[in-house]
Amino acid sequence: MAHINRHMEPGIEFIYKSLTPDESPLVLGVVGSTAYGLATENSDKDYLGVHYVATEKLYGFGATELLKTTRTGSLPDFASHEVAKFINLCMGGNPTVLEILWLEQYEYLSSSFRELINLRHCFLSTKRVKAAYGGYVLQQAKRLLNRSSEDGPGGFDPKLKKRTAKHGRHCFRLLSQGMNLLQTGEIVINVSEHKEFLFNAGETAENNPQGFYEAVRKQIAVMDNIDSVLPDHADRERLESWLVKFRKEQYDQ
Repeated sequence: MAHINRHMEPGIEFIYKSLTPDESPLVLGVVGSTAYGLATENSDKDYLGVHYVATEKLYGFGATELLKTTRTGSLPDFASHEVAKFINLCMGGNPTVLEILWLEQYEYLSSSFRELINLRHCFLSTKRVKAAYGGYVLQQAKRLLNRSSEDGPGGFDPKLKKRTAKHGRHCFRLLSQGMNLLQTGEIVINVSEHKEFLFNAGETAENNPQGFYEAVRKQIAVMDNIDSVLPDHADRERLESWLVKFRKEQYDQ
């Protein structure tokens, strides 16, 4: 019973090349610039997934490693977290991982993961969201500022400058999504209505790191003063109850 009795879901066959016979997908969705409505002609399509390991494997050697596993692949690019790791990342407020719970559509969606989507607000807490969204962006803005100081004007090579602009867009998208999450309890994935603003922010990051850093600081100050609708703590007990129930169901199959 160690191997999961599974069949390959049509359209996502590529993920099985990186999963073991003891692992099976729960969900797969398109993330990144395509999901944000910010894709350009040069953008690749990125996928994020969640998988689970056969329950029997958790009674043997290597269980800890299996629970912390992230499988990755390329052509297309994707990452898939084991469901226990996924839940912990989400409770920590990880923006990149949390967003799969708010996608408008999925390449594959199991009934079990649909249950987790219904529990998505249980993952949220004010402190974690502020730290994960605002803290990360401030750290990146500081790194950009320090790098520009070390390299001097014109110190970036063309490829690095392009990545800097993209990273600047990424930072201000996170700030926008984080503030909306604190105010409404929801993550807005498609930010195409702010496309011009975000691309301008990217240009500022590329050409004026000091100005970009100051703009980030101002936005984080606004974020810190938001009267959050989120709870103080994630509902760990409810999420753990779901996970135990899910493991038992897989074991009994």
